Amino acid sequence: MTTRRRDLLLGIGVAAFAVLLLLVVIPLGVHVPKAVRAAVLSPDLWPRVIAGMLLLFGTVLALQARFGAGDEDDWQAPGFDPLAALRFLATLGLFLLYYWLVRRLGMVLASSLAILAFGLFGRTRHTLLLLATALVLPFLLWGFFYEIAGIPLPSGDWVSWP
Repeated sequence: MTTRRRDLLLGIGVAAFAVLLLLVVIPLGVHVPKAVRAAVLSPDLWPRVIAGMLLLFGTVLALQARFGAGDEDDWQAPGFDPLAALRFLATLGLFLLYYWLVRRLGMVLASSLAILAFGLFGRTRHTLLLLATALVLPFLLWGFFYEIAGIPLPSGDWVSWP
């Protein structure tokens, strides 16, 4: 499959998945209490924001692949790349490990480790910035949700947070 054709199909697939999330999965899967104080604290806000961004990015990718500038060579098949398939499987494995760690360590520590792991896996050249992000960002988000919004993030079985 060619690069442009792959991008076109990927964009259409991502946009279709986002529409499915917005119209079916989120309304059926996320319970929104009637007494929500503010729209920003609604449990379905961030799933809808993420699904909306998926819809936007998928649409842009599909339109760019279809109408963007490119050569006819872009439509020629490049072949199967085993290294790309291996990286995809490793990324999937990291996501599964993150999901498992959230249950054991809680959202904050698991997110710190996930940011660090994905940054190292992506071979970042900015290791100090990666370390700072992995240590500071999850704790800032925890502070916002716990102190300001009054929403505790999930604690783990092995480590518990206030």
